[in-house]
Amino acid sequence: MTHGAVHEPVDSPAHGPAGPDAPVKAPPWDPTPSWGEHRVLARLEVADRVVAEYADGTGAPAFDSPRPHLHPVRTPGGVVVTDAAPRDHTWHVGLGVGVQDVAGSNLWGGRTYVRDDGYTWRHDHGAVRHDAWPLEEPSLRVEALTWLDAQGAPVLTETRTLRWGPAGALAAGTGWQLELTTVLTLAPGRTEPVALGSPGSNGRVGGGYGGFFWRLPACLDVDVRTPLGRGEEAVHGSRPSQGAAWVAWSARSRPAAEPEPLTSASGIPLGGVFGRDGFGRVGAGGAIEVAGFADGTASGVGDGLVSVPGPAGEAARAAATEHPADGDFTVALAPARGQAADDPWFVRVADYPGLGSAWAWEHPAVVEPGQPFTRGLRCLVADGRLTDGEVAAALLGTAAAAQGTRAGGPSVGPRSARSARSARSARPTADAPPTPQEQPR
Repeated sequence: MTHGAVHEPVDSPAHGPAGPDAPVKAPPWDPTPSWGEHRVLARLEVADRVVAEYADGTGAPAFDSPRPHLHPVRTPGGVVVTDAAPRDHTWHVGLGVGVQDVAGSNLWGGRTYVRDDGYTWRHDHGAVRHDAWPLEEPSLRVEALTWLDAQGAPVLTETRTLRWGPAGALAAGTGWQLELTTVLTLAPGRTEPVALGSPGSNGRVGGGYGGFFWRLPACLDVDVRTPLGRGEEAVHGSRPSQGAAWVAWSARSRPAAEPEPLTSASGIPLGGVFGRDGFGRVGAGGAIEVAGFADGTASGVGDGLVSVPGPAGEAARAAATEHPADGDFTVALAPARGQAADDPWFVRVADYPGLGSAWAWEHPAVVEPGQPFTRGLRCLVADGRLTDGEVAAALLGTAAAAQGTRAGGPSVGPRSARSARSARSARPTADAPPTPQEQPR
């Protein structure tokens, strides 16, 4: 391993840099958006514990490009390792699939990156629709979905497979694995190829995000690495096929704030709870009503209350209704199907916590007639800070770990000899992030 020098600890915030535009990025045609409840389509269980929920995404506004996703995802010990609709990017939703440019429609959410113009609000948002579960088994689901353009017309059909179970290479009860596979084909009646693009393929250097994406919660002492390097700068853009066979993120979850008295941005007592990144109260139907944010900015509607999502809402809801576990955790990814081994890793640490496998880093990927587009990831979720050897054994198997990378393999994850946890006193962390103007939107 050539991970280089140990770095100073780096924390990854839930909301990005504070500022006058910090509350919620909303389009000019919907300045006070609202978010509803998603429908839970499935609950994933390992050893009689619910470790993830799969939601349909229909509670999101249109500019978030609603789509199915996994959230919350938990370790066996109960540490939540996803975030959904944080106020810095409300279209970031747990673990799932999103692409910013699908034949001209935005199925990622938020502003669209336009060549020579940068990020621009456009009426171009589509959605991904859950259609059916053709196969349902205790540790396996096969889903039929349709990708819709901005006019609601079908563009692509998708078969998504979720297969999960214990991480056999780890000590019992400390980790679990998910294999997430997608197969895209042209929607019935379409005969022309469909391009899958990104800000990177539209001219933004290093901004090729889109494909598989994992939005993590606010974290402390982040250590992101591959077999080739450690830190945000070293990991971002590295490829499995060139030796970065897996990417791992070890950190400590940031404890949620204790409930505190609620006041509006101008100091009017309202009664409610204070979330980690915003204050508000639980209104009718469970909606989170927020009047201001922890950084001192107001909601933009005086002392009126607006429904907002993300840490401002999620944290308030959590403070009022549940107490998720805090602690060290590790999540890791490795390619599993199709051409995923050639897709670069996308990573953000200092601006916000996120991992991804990018389908269109510099050039569009293309779904051709009669040629299914297949991608797959093997995901590891574990309590504690795993060693590199434990990550490689769980995701790749002993032989593959020695050889570097592979694109195929068992459905859930290779089963090798259980490995003992070793001391993890050193916590190397990430390098400095890109400049704020280069952060993805």
